[in-house]
Amino acid sequence: MSDYDITLGAALGFEPPSDKDTSLTRGVTKAVELVAEALDQMPLLRNLKLTSDVVEQIGSFLTTPVSGLALGAWNKRGEIRKYADPEQFPPGSK
Repeated sequence: MSDYDITLGAALGFEPPSDKDTSLTRGVTKAVELVAEALDQMPLLRNLKLTSDVVEQIGSFLTTPVSGLALGAWNKRGEIRKYADPEQFPPGSK
């Protein structure tokens, strides 16, 4: 087991995994800047002034440790396991 936890941004290739720096790196920063520029082109979001909130959430998302996502998914497995039974939930049913 490692003391270092890779971020989602590193897992998606926006930044190199590094055991020394877990801060928002250039790759993630550039991705967030591109999203901010794109959102500025959307009049509805610009008028509602949601751009900074969306960008902040994306930055937060990209710096989320992958282990936290995996642990959350593991903890939810019991809730979704019942849907694997095709007799109780046949394919195509809602």
